[in-house]
Amino acid sequence: MNSEKKIVLKMIDLLVIDEVSMVRADVLEKVSKILQVLNENEDIFGGKQVVLFGDLFQLPPIVKSSEMKFLYDMFGGSYFFNSKSYNKGNFYYIELSINHRQKNDQTFFEILNRIRDSSVTDEDISILNNRLTNNDINLRRIVKLYPTKAKAEKVNIEELNRIKAKEYTYLAEVVKNKYKDQTLNLENDFIFTERLKLKLGSLVMFISNDFTKRWANGTLGIVSFISEEEIKVTVDGYEWNIRRELFKKMEAVYKNGRIEYEPILVVSQFPIILAYALTIHKSQGNTYQQIVCDVTDSFATGQVYVALSRCSSLDGLHLIKPITRDSIRVDLAVRNFCREQRNFIENIDK
Repeated sequence: MNSEKKIVLKMIDLLVIDEVSMVRADVLEKVSKILQVLNENEDIFGGKQVVLFGDLFQLPPIVKSSEMKFLYDMFGGSYFFNSKSYNKGNFYYIELSINHRQKNDQTFFEILNRIRDSSVTDEDISILNNRLTNNDINLRRIVKLYPTKAKAEKVNIEELNRIKAKEYTYLAEVVKNKYKDQTLNLENDFIFTERLKLKLGSLVMFISNDFTKRWANGTLGIVSFISEEEIKVTVDGYEWNIRRELFKKMEAVYKNGRIEYEPILVVSQFPIILAYALTIHKSQGNTYQQIVCDVTDSFATGQVYVALSRCSSLDGLHLIKPITRDSIRVDLAVRNFCREQRNFIENIDK
């Protein structure tokens, strides 16, 4: 962490953490510890005010099997609300009720809410399954969402092969590797594609935010020019020259009584991926007018809810396979936490 970032963290009075449903308990503990050290204040979060935003019924924190036992032994669970800092932080729970993504489709919004908290009805499932499609050629340029990376990659390869144009491959380049003997699996550490294959006319999605705001993480575009060294993407009628960016994997180190972060792996790659199909995890946070969806192999809690709620209306939803009640999974820990918080607030208001 450079000196400018340290100064900013010392000066802020309010820290906002978004997508908190995916923040692990140990990560929130680290945030609190960093603020304590930087501000030389042993109070939780270094005495700073903290606001947590997020829909807890969306995707859970990513936890490797080797880490699960530690998190349960240390905190009793993997979610942010299992952390010691959260439970000592005197947080006040507020549940927002105004919908924006599905504001013009109240029926769809209500169905999603029932999927969200595991109160979905047979009628809801029947209404959703009326959106079954034959997945024909007319849906090619509509983003498809799948639970697994393997299915998404298969569709992307098939769609790329349909384009009768020269294929170009752009390899991720390792700029810095602190641990020379580590076995690299770049796509496990980063969101980019290690071997990015593109053709003129490919549908792509940006995976970073442009500092000049030409595009944002999740913006879709079409490859409008391509060569060995250059890629141009057209977004909403505007053509942009896309350059390689540096993606960094950071490691926390303790130096001179301070916690600092330093890059242990730096990789250069173009900030786009093929977007004919995405995993549900990569789609989180995005909004689409239309999606094609297959959730039959959902394996994580909240996956079905996240996939369906990316779409702004029921009319824009296209299902490849029927949804079953068994595919809809809600984490009991999240449901119990939210119910306890609601009951607590109701009792205060009485």
